[in-house]
Amino acid sequence: MSKINSLIKDFSTTNLIAFLRASIPSFKPDDDDLDHLFPEDIYHKYESIIKIGEAEIDTDELIVIASKTNEPLTERTGKKNQYEIAKTILKHEVKDASLFVYYDDNGNFRFSFVKANYLGTKRDFTDFKRYTYFVTPSQTNKTFIKQVGGCNFNSLDEIIQAFSVEPLNKQFYQDIAKSFYGLIGGKVKIGSRNVEFDTCLKLPFTSVETNRKFIKNLRYVLLVEQFSVGF
Repeated sequence: MSKINSLIKDFSTTNLIAFLRASIPSFKPDDDDLDHLFPEDIYHKYESIIKIGEAEIDTDELIVIASKTNEPLTERTGKKNQYEIAKTILKHEVKDASLFVYYDDNGNFRFSFVKANYLGTKRDFTDFKRYTYFVTPSQTNKTFIKQVGGCNFNSLDEIIQAFSVEPLNKQFYQDIAKSFYGLIGGKVKIGSRNVEFDTCLKLPFTSVETNRKFIKNLRYVLLVEQFSVGF
């Protein structure tokens, strides 16, 4: 089993360190408790906040933080609070970037990347919503495995690319559009090209245009219902 699959199936800081050692040659394990940086009202939500290692990537310094939550971790909970913790540590450590891994007793973990942006003597940080994965052993986690498992970690730009899933989403919806219009026919813009498809699905006693309008409206209704059920 690969290191990243071991990490997903049986999360532990030991498996996390093994994955980082295999992925980042310059990674050096550490064990530095950082709970003293935070007031009680923040720290009481976490069993531990520990720097587990550092690495030099190209000319940039990266730290890795692992934090165990006292409550079950979900895809939505705690993002903003965990981001504030990340910023506090980056400011204290004066590093260029960090990998922050928050995990719970159920094997779920949030794998996030935060980078410092320099503007003269000022620093700000990448948005907390942007570079993060929520991983749970009950799911396939294909994007995380492909993007992070396939990352070479040779530069911070490569790490950013591993966390940038927008191109994958765009390709996914382009594939959906191809399949949909391949079924009902019509013209659709894919990338920079206009592509026209013949009609494969034909409702009885309707014109081609009526057929297309009916199916498009049906698709809209189904999407609205799916969205409503999701919430």
